[in-house]
Amino acid sequence: MTIMEDPKLTILNLLKNNWALEFTPRFTTDWFDRKAMSPTVVVQHDVTPVIFAGLGGTRRRHEGDYSVHVFSLSPGERWKMKEEVDRIIQEKRSSPGTGLEFAQIRNWVDIDEVDVSPKIYHSRILTGLVYYRTSAT
Repeated sequence: MTIMEDPKLTILNLLKNNWALEFTPRFTTDWFDRKAMSPTVVVQHDVTPVIFAGLGGTRRRHEGDYSVHVFSLSPGERWKMKEEVDRIIQEKRSSPGTGLEFAQIRNWVDIDEVDVSPKIYHSRILTGLVYYRTSAT
């Protein structure tokens, strides 16, 4: 398959279009805006190793790591957001969209900012993607 858009936008749109909680956060590829004071989901690219596959090395397998950050002013709301991200990725793991082959949740970690007021409850969810591209020869 051909990748139709930046994979981080695919993840962002996958989450945004399948969100089913009673509240809708702000979705972005930028960063959390403290002034907005609203729950936020941020998708960032971490690293994508490239592995050549096939004869002649024209087909490349990409195994990308992307971080989905959830930010909230409430620990309960943050937990719901983290669980919702997991639910969506699990449901769509075999068909995440736009040419991606596979998506998975690899791990998550809480990175709360409790030394500020109001406190910011922040979790980073590491998401793995697999996709293929054919390089020009």
